[in-house]
Amino acid sequence: MASWALVWRGLRDQVPDRDYHEGATVTDVRQREDGVGLWVDGRPAGTYAAVVGADGYRSAVRPVVAPEAEVRYAGYGLWRGDYPAERGADGARSPLLDDFAAVGFRGGHAVFYRIPDAAGGFRQNWALYGSVPYDLYPDGAAPVPRGRVTETAAAYLDALVARELPPTWADAVRRTERRELSINPMYDTTVSRYAKGALLLAGDAGAIARPHTGAGAVKAIQDARALERACQEHETWAEALAAFDAARRDAGNALTALGKHLGRMRVEDSPDWSTLTPADFESWLHANTHGWQSAYDPA
Repeated sequence: MASWALVWRGLRDQVPDRDYHEGATVTDVRQREDGVGLWVDGRPAGTYAAVVGADGYRSAVRPVVAPEAEVRYAGYGLWRGDYPAERGADGARSPLLDDFAAVGFRGGHAVFYRIPDAAGGFRQNWALYGSVPYDLYPDGAAPVPRGRVTETAAAYLDALVARELPPTWADAVRRTERRELSINPMYDTTVSRYAKGALLLAGDAGAIARPHTGAGAVKAIQDARALERACQEHETWAEALAAFDAARRDAGNALTALGKHLGRMRVEDSPDWSTLTPADFESWLHANTHGWQSAYDPA
């Protein structure tokens, strides 16, 4: 398992400081005959031969490339938390750290696994897919980052794990401090194209898949590799971006479809786990993935 912080640091270290403008917001993107015009913090920032929109689920570039694309909320969320391994019930060598564990309940499931930290140790990490407070999103579904989860929302989570998780796993969640919690709504988005003119989409700026697929960072890296190959194999931006679109559009949309399918199986229409026999579980697991044909076919 990977740590997002370590992945980020490894990528960020490859970009010279002079080329990285932290805190600068792209406020407008316009196609031109000679390239793409950008406005940053409301001011013109030049014209570029090509622009990669790798700006996440609220992408400013997606509406220009694929204006019909709509970000849809799936109706449930992903609660997340992590904390130093030594805080575990048995300290840093807790058996909870030894394996990836999934715990199912009616209406969702939770996963537990360890991730590396910057000091060379480990953190206990968990993620729980399930319901969120009805009034959590008064202005529309949006992520609640670490440090922003309210006492009311944390109390909702505590009641949820008390009701649905076995004591060992409920305790593992409760050892997370409120400042270490975050909540992410589940979104679905497909796009009609990954490139238009001299603009292209990458990562969650393109198709958005629910994290059930376990492929968010992988998809973004594959997008980058596909763009690299397209630039190596073609002499003009028009040719390269057409090749990139052909390589990534169907793959990205297929991942969205897979995420919706897994969401139905594992959250929205999950079984009553307590009634399943081993044979029932094997049949259910087979139905999750059997016959799924895409660039991300789990088989």
